[in-house]
Amino acid sequence: MPEAYKCKDNDTSCYYGSKGDTDFFQIAFFHLQADFTNILSGSEQTEKYETNAGTAYIASSKYENRVWIMFSGTDYMMELRDRNKVLSNKEIYKIIDGARLSGETPSVLYDSIEWTEELQESYVKQIESYK
Repeated sequence: MPEAYKCKDNDTSCYYGSKGDTDFFQIAFFHLQADFTNILSGSEQTEKYETNAGTAYIASSKYENRVWIMFSGTDYMMELRDRNKVLSNKEIYKIIDGARLSGETPSVLYDSIEWTEELQESYVKQIESYK
């Protein structure tokens, strides 16, 4: 993670920078029990990027960057949401290149979201309602 960004208290999903509440990005881990579909509305481009840990997909819109890292050989994925585009491309790629799954006790404990078939269906319905 970029050194300037830290979690507040026990909130391991948000990393805040020095500029206050608009200077943050979010991290979420998913245990995939169904196909994962996530779309960044208005994305101008999507890039596929291979790392040692797996495959990353990077989507950018006018206001947000979103990254999904599918860890090879596992049912786990990490999502990064840079809602205000506070991270540079260099910082985003550094996070992607440093992301890995480990059996070691981490310095930050993350919760995993169980991505089930029901959650997938609910998400697809929500996307369709915006069309």
